Amino acid sequence: MSPLEKTLKNPTNAALTRKKLISAALPLFLNHGYDGTGINQILKQAKLSKGAFYHHFSSKEQIYQEIMAEFFLKPIKQLDLEELENFPLKIMRKVISDHYENLPKTIAKNANINLTRYYAAFYEALCRLPNFKSEINSHYASLIKILADKTNKEREIFPKVAQAHAKNIISTLEGKMLLDVLVKD
Repeated sequence: MSPLEKTLKNPTNAALTRKKLISAALPLFLNHGYDGTGINQILKQAKLSKGAFYHHFSSKEQIYQEIMAEFFLKPIKQLDLEELENFPLKIMRKVISDHYENLPKTIAKNANINLTRYYAAFYEALCRLPNFKSEINSHYASLIKILADKTNKEREIFPKVAQAHAKNIISTLEGKMLLDVLVKD
């Protein structure tokens, strides 16, 4: 058995190798995009062989999908929508606002990139990965429904008005996050 095979068969080493590949690929995808990142760049950054890469991932697309799921989708979904339903509207808005305000900053900090690259990578993933887009759409639809239902219940307004209000809340938060990137105080 070769040293590489021994390393890959040891679960601890295999997990470390996988983590090393993801850690190398993440900033490359974020800084250069999908098309601007190659497997050889990932391997050079990780200081690993092609064999190590293909042991863990079948393609560049697979590592890209996993990175987008782990570093973008998973943090977005950390907002517990079921728990959120139990809060009054005012607190619900604050919890959502705090979550979405901190989300891109945390991801950008962990990946050592600026927020402009965060948004570019997010929108690129929406265009490239249909499942990613579907999960994001589903999350936002659920969030809007929860906000609309709570608004309707607390303010006793028509459902369509409550839904418009919920969309306005999310749009305002999204707009604020984007404006934070565009306008520096």
